[in-house]
Amino acid sequence: MKKIGQALRILFSIAPALGVLMVILNLLSAAQPFVNILFSQRIIDAYLGGATWEELILFALWAVGLNAGIVLLKALLHKRQEIEETRFKLRFEEKLRLHQMNYTLGDIMSNRVQEAQRGIEQAKMRGFQFETLIPRTQKLMQSVFSLLLASVTFTQVFDMEYESSRASFWTGPWPLILLLGISVMLAILSFRLQARKNHQIAELNREANEANGSAFAYIQMVSDYRFGKEIRLYQVKDFLCSAFEKLWSSSIGYRLLRKLGKEKARIPCMTALCNGILDLCIYGLAIIKAMNGEISTGMVVVYISGIRIFTQAILALVNTMGEMAGFGELLEPYFLLLEIPEEKEEGGEDLPKGPYTLEVQNVWFRYPEAEEWTLQDVSCTFRQGEATAVVGVNGSGKSTLIKLLCRFYEPQKGSIRLNGIDIQKLSLIQYRHLISAVFQDFSLPALSLGEDIACRAEYEREKVEEVLEETGMIPWMRDKKITPATFLYRRYDGDGVEVSGGEAQKLAIARALYRGGTCMILDEPTAALDPRTEAEVYESFHHVTSDKMVIYISHRLSSCRFCKQILVLNQGNVAQTGDHEALIGQEGIYRTLWQAQAQFYE
Repeated sequence: MKKIGQALRILFSIAPALGVLMVILNLLSAAQPFVNILFSQRIIDAYLGGATWEELILFALWAVGLNAGIVLLKALLHKRQEIEETRFKLRFEEKLRLHQMNYTLGDIMSNRVQEAQRGIEQAKMRGFQFETLIPRTQKLMQSVFSLLLASVTFTQVFDMEYESSRASFWTGPWPLILLLGISVMLAILSFRLQARKNHQIAELNREANEANGSAFAYIQMVSDYRFGKEIRLYQVKDFLCSAFEKLWSSSIGYRLLRKLGKEKARIPCMTALCNGILDLCIYGLAIIKAMNGEISTGMVVVYISGIRIFTQAILALVNTMGEMAGFGELLEPYFLLLEIPEEKEEGGEDLPKGPYTLEVQNVWFRYPEAEEWTLQDVSCTFRQGEATAVVGVNGSGKSTLIKLLCRFYEPQKGSIRLNGIDIQKLSLIQYRHLISAVFQDFSLPALSLGEDIACRAEYEREKVEEVLEETGMIPWMRDKKITPATFLYRRYDGDGVEVSGGEAQKLAIARALYRGGTCMILDEPTAALDPRTEAEVYESFHHVTSDKMVIYISHRLSSCRFCKQILVLNQGNVAQTGDHEALIGQEGIYRTLWQAQAQFYE
C-alpha cells in the first residue's frame, strides 16, 4: 500500500486536473443512488400521509431533474477525464523514458534495469499498466463516498426513541452493529484472499521474467524485417515458433492457470456468499423495525437501501484495497526504474583552455557484475593535433578505453586527466561537448538525413552537405535522388531510403564531423567498407581533422599510417607503444597483425 501511495502521488503530480475530476465524478456517482432513495421515501410517506397529486408530481419532477442533471454533468466530466487520462499516459511514458535516457551507461546495461523492463512487460501482458490504477482509485473513492453518504441516511437509527414496552435487542441498534461487524469480517477475509492472489501473481511474474525475456526476443525477431532474410534462407520459422510456444506455455499460461485457478474461483464465490448473508440480514432487520413502528414505511426504503449500500461499499472498499495491494508489487519495476539516479550533467569545474591533452594514468576497470579486469594499469597520453591508433585483438579493451574517455564509466583505480585535471571533477556536459565519436555499435535513428547528421530538428543544410561531401556520400545521394529531408529507412516513412552497412558507417562519420568536437574518436568506423574505400575515408578524415585530437580504434590497420602514436592493447594491458615504423621493426603483436593485413594495403 505504501507503493500505491507513491503511485498516486506521481499520478496527481503529473495530472492534477485528473485528480479533481475523479473526486467530482465519484462523488456524483456515489450521490446518485441516494437521490432516488430519498425521493422515494418522500413520495411514499407523502402519499400515505394524504399529500395531493400536485405535491407528489413535484417530488417526482425534482427526482427526475436531479438525476438528469447528474447524468449530464457526469457525461461532460467523463469526456474531460478521458482526455486527461490520455494526457497522463503520454506524460508518464515521457517522464519514464526521459528518466531512463539520463541513466549512466552502466545503469542502462545493468541486469536490474533489464529485469525491471521485463517485469513491466510481464505486467502489461496481464492487463496491468501504471494507469490501471486510475479505475481502481475511482472505485476506491466511490466506495468511500458511498460509505459516508450511507452513514448519514441511517444514523438516526441509533438515535431513535421508541416506547420501552416495545424495546428489545432486535429493535435496538445492536443488530445493526452486529451486521456491520459481520460485514467488516467478511470484507477482511475477502481482502486477504485478493491480496494473496495478487501476491502470487507478482511472484510468478518475477519467476517468469527470464523465460519471458526470451519469448519477447523471439517476438521482436520475427516481427523485425531486418531478420526476414535469415528466417527465410535458413528456414528457421518452425524452430522459432516451436521455441516461442514452449517458453510461452511453460512460463505464463499453464503455470498461472494451474496455480491461480483456485484463488480466482474462491474470491467471487466468497463475494456472492457475503452478499447473500448481508441481504438476508438487512431485509430481516428492516421488516422487524417497521413492524415495531421504529421506522415509517418510506423509511424502510431508506433503511434497506442505505444499509445495503453501506455494507456493499465496505466490501468494495476492502476488495479494491486488496487488488491495489497486489498492484503494489506489480508497480515495483516502475519504481525501480524511477528511483535509479540520473547522470548529473550540471555542476563541476569549467573546462581549462586548450589546446588539450588527455592523460590516462594507471587505470584499472571492470564492468559491474564482472569478476575479471577489462583494463589493467593502463597509461597513455592523447594530444590535440595528433592522431593515435589503439589496436589489438578482440577483447583487448579498446572499446572499453573509449567508454572511459567519454565518461560513460569511471575507472575503479587510477584517473584520466584533461590538462592535468581529473575529468570526473569537470562539468560533464562541457566535457562531452569536446568529443565527437563513431562507436562500433553506432545507431542511425529513422529520422531525416539532415536530422540524423545534425542530431537536431533544425540544421544547417550547407554544413550537412559539406560533411557528406567529405565522407564521399554526395554521389550516393545524387544516384538515389536523396536530399537532407529524405528519411532513412521505411519504419516511419514509406518513401524512406534503406542504407547498407558501409553507407551507414559513412553517415555516422559525417555526423561526427558535423558536431566538430575537439576530440574525434572512431571506434571500428570502417568495418563494413572495402580496403580501398576505407583508405579513402581515412585520408579524407585525416585531412579535415588535422587540428583535432584523433583516436582511431580498429582491427584493420590502414589508419595507423596517419598516426603519430600507436597503442597496442593485449588482454587489458598496454603491450606496445610507438609509431608505425618503430612497431613494424620489432617483434610483437603489431607486426603480426600488420603482416596478416598488409596484402590489402599494398
